[in-house]
Amino acid sequence: MPFSSSVTTLIAFQLYAVFALGIGLFTWHTFPKERRVYTLPCAIGFILAAPAAFFMGVGTYLQSNSVIIFGDLFVPLSWIFIYYSFANLLGANRSIRTISIKAMMVLALIITFFFLRNIYRPEFYPSLFFSDHVLASIVFNGVITFMCLKVYKRYQLTIAAILALLHILYLTVLVARLGLNITDGIGDVSNSSSFDPIFSSILFVVSFAKFLGIFSLFSLINASKDQKLMTENYLIKEEVANKKIEKSEAQFLASLNALAKARDNETGNHIIRTQNYVKLLALRLQAQGHYPESLSDKSIDLLFKAAPLHDIGKVGIPETSCLRMAPSERKSGS
Repeated sequence: MPFSSSVTTLIAFQLYAVFALGIGLFTWHTFPKERRVYTLPCAIGFILAAPAAFFMGVGTYLQSNSVIIFGDLFVPLSWIFIYYSFANLLGANRSIRTISIKAMMVLALIITFFFLRNIYRPEFYPSLFFSDHVLASIVFNGVITFMCLKVYKRYQLTIAAILALLHILYLTVLVARLGLNITDGIGDVSNSSSFDPIFSSILFVVSFAKFLGIFSLFSLINASKDQKLMTENYLIKEEVANKKIEKSEAQFLASLNALAKARDNETGNHIIRTQNYVKLLALRLQAQGHYPESLSDKSIDLLFKAAPLHDIGKVGIPETSCLRMAPSERKSGS
């Protein structure tokens, strides 16, 4: 028999149920609403694992096949939500409504399968049911392993690689368990009975580790996205501040230039000529490869804008001194 009726097994299943329910509710309430596209399906998947473990534990203890099957119906529902949690993390963006519809469709197919099997084979075969469950679990864990590797490739988080390794370990144990179960069906000697407690213990511990690993993965991704958002906001604010400073500087320089022109038309024309001379010289030096670290396009533009300041001192000189003719000009004029 693949199901043990020991109290230890019952306690283990109930501990698993409490843990799954607890981490599911914690995941539900921990992450912000804008991240729930991938955290909420995961939380629902964790929560659905709780009744699965509860009823399968009770059914195993009571040796009730109907209770075991009822509990097992929650397992594929949990898998579907966890799968779409990873899919949404990778960009699928499936809504909870869409995921729920697909989960109900899968549940209907499973119930139909059990119904048809019951018609053609009314007797319950625990080993056959157990093999079906393990085979489905192998497929699910294989898919999640692949998705963990894709998450690692996208986000470069070590926890994603560790999570992939945990699923590979889980897969290895499942394959070994399935192999021994098939061997039992062929031969006369039971090979799995002696190894089953070891396999169950490993799967139990790894399941806990997988739940914690998935929660840790989402926590790190959430922190990474928050940090990225903060950096983007800081850069946007810095860019806006720089544009305001540049605009203020341009207005200030334009005001000084206008003041110089108003004071003396010749000085104003001289300022315009000097600006263009500076820009032409800078562009020529840039084209010839001189001072590449200093003569960028932005630096040349700043030189062009600042060139009028070289003669701004004339604004403060009295007109009697600034416009006074030189002695040679006075003689020629007389």
